[in-house]
Amino acid sequence: GIKLHPLGPLFTFALFTGVRLGEATGLRWEDVDFENKTARIQVQLQRIDSKLVHKGLKSPTARRTCPLTEQAVDALREAKISQIVGGYENGMNLVFLNPEGWPLDPKYIDKKLKEVLANACLPVMSFHKLRHTAATLMVAGGIPIAQVQKLLGHSQISLTANLYAHADLEAKRRAMDVYEQLFRKED
Repeated sequence: GIKLHPLGPLFTFALFTGVRLGEATGLRWEDVDFENKTARIQVQLQRIDSKLVHKGLKSPTARRTCPLTEQAVDALREAKISQIVGGYENGMNLVFLNPEGWPLDPKYIDKKLKEVLANACLPVMSFHKLRHTAATLMVAGGIPIAQVQKLLGHSQISLTANLYAHADLEAKRRAMDVYEQLFRKED
């Protein structure tokens, strides 16, 4: 399962925060606050001239502090433990590393995520789809769209609303199903 996979902490963290791939792979230990259960999203890891380097985020709204769920905090603790046990040098002070202790390549992550999902007989998706899934669940769970926008670091609320409108439609569909049942009981 995903818990036992070397990238399990990364996948769990992504699902419970909705961060972008580069934001997750670029997360540094100095951006993590275990005591307050937050992670500052300040930079991203990006490939430039065949090297993975830290780069600033596209917009001011992308820079944000994410409150962390217990699952996300546990994922960070697991990543920390594996780095200590591995004895990795980690000159970039990255939270998530590959099993050899190096920065994570996006193509490698997508390949491994698809393998894990296929092995678990779950629908295969890209890492970016984890972000969509997180956002959809946030909206379906009743988190106001303006808060989802801030959590995801979207620059425009229209982007959040357009991308995740189907979650609202599904909630309305369930409500109408309940409404319809009220009339069926009268028959």
